[in-house]
Amino acid sequence: MTLDRSAHTTSFVVFSGTTVDWAIRAETIREVVSEADWDGDVPFDVAALWGDAGPPDVTHARVLVVRTRAGLRGIRAGRITYRSVDMGRVCPLPDILARAPASAFVAGIVFEDAHPALVVLDPEGLSYDRAGQSARFIAHA
Repeated sequence: MTLDRSAHTTSFVVFSGTTVDWAIRAETIREVVSEADWDGDVPFDVAALWGDAGPPDVTHARVLVVRTRAGLRGIRAGRITYRSVDMGRVCPLPDILARAPASAFVAGIVFEDAHPALVVLDPEGLSYDRAGQSARFIAHA
């Protein structure tokens, strides 16, 4: 994903892992549904794939329904918040991490003193087959 750094700020939907926050551009979200109401493929669990998942939060279990070129994809999330981010603060991943299969859906990362690191997700990366294989692996592990 190429980040548009010319935009001053962008709104993100944010959900927390145990050590970082995960974010996806708000305009890519079609809807947010309870996990029980999600009727698509197994939702992609990005925090579990990266070893950052906390205990299940059944009270706030949500699926972010994201538009991609390949269709709608679900991302498993717990409690969600919204945050505006100055796009000039989004750093690309170092090359060694960007080549890793689990990075197919990561666009960059933001470091701010007042917040945990914010990992910015690329919704188009969720349409890659390797990301889908990872989602199925996590769901059945």
